[in-house]
Amino acid sequence: MMRKNESCPRDVKDKLMKEALILFTNKGYSATSVREIVEAAGVTKPVLYYYFKNKEDIYLEMIKDVMQHFEELLNKVHASNMSSSERIICLLSDLFDVSIEHLDYIRLFHSIFFGPPQGAPNFGFENFHEVIIEELMSIVKDGIKSGEFKKGKEQDVVIILTSITISAIDDNLAHASPLFNVKDLKRMLNLVINIMKK
Repeated sequence: MMRKNESCPRDVKDKLMKEALILFTNKGYSATSVREIVEAAGVTKPVLYYYFKNKEDIYLEMIKDVMQHFEELLNKVHASNMSSSERIICLLSDLFDVSIEHLDYIRLFHSIFFGPPQGAPNFGFENFHEVIIEELMSIVKDGIKSGEFKKGKEQDVVIILTSITISAIDDNLAHASPLFNVKDLKRMLNLVINIMKK
């Protein structure tokens, strides 16, 4: 059995998470056992328990890893001196890039959120969506206040912007040869932003 003070290669933890992700996605969270995860990773249960308390802990670690990237991009937008238009493009194109980079995780989270109950820990994905909406609303209001955007129905604009971004991500989830890449997304976002400026 592995002792706590022994150093363990990061790639073992990554392998456990990778194999758990494949099993969660293909079989479902509740149908996947710890035994299956360790067998797929080629390790023993004590090795898994060195890194994780249980199956739930693996799932929460996956969410934590992805959410950390999303938090970093929100902080990046907050800390910038960009115009409101640039902040919108930066936030949503980075959101798209992070989602594509972690597409397997996004696919799993979608299946758990939109699918039948699987016994996975409740994370509150809707809260994350609300954070993005609130951030965009704040940016649009800043743009109106500065005179960059004309006054209008801010909520409608935010819904349109997020809908375009979600459609682009969903297209990549659904198709092996997606129609959307980040360049296409930016082009479409700019169409909406240009209307906001007229």
